[in-house]
Amino acid sequence: MAEDNTTYFVGEFVHALDSKGRVTIPSKWRISGGDNTYLALPNPGGYVTVYPPKMVSRLEEKVSTASLSDARAQSLLMELFSKAHSFGCDKQGRINLNDKLLEHAGISGKAVLVGN
Repeated sequence: MAEDNTTYFVGEFVHALDSKGRVTIPSKWRISGGDNTYLALPNPGGYVTVYPPKMVSRLEEKVSTASLSDARAQSLLMELFSKAHSFGCDKQGRINLNDKLLEHAGISGKAVLVGN
């Protein structure tokens, strides 16, 4: 039987930002080994959506199919990716979101991490 290394983002966690503006990702949400590059994008709902490595690959595929002549699609992609941030966790499972994302979501002292 093949080993399933699927990580599910479920539950709700409240974590304080440390003095360097980092927030700790719940241990259940961390990807071990291999590619652990996450992508964070601003969500129009006023929060930040974080995509795990497998979803980043799928998102890249979808973006690559967007028509260069579709001005609306290109404008949306530019808006999203100009504020996007790719990152990995450090050894303690902390991430550092960029200022644009923190401002977009109104994150200052604490962050609420919600699975989806």
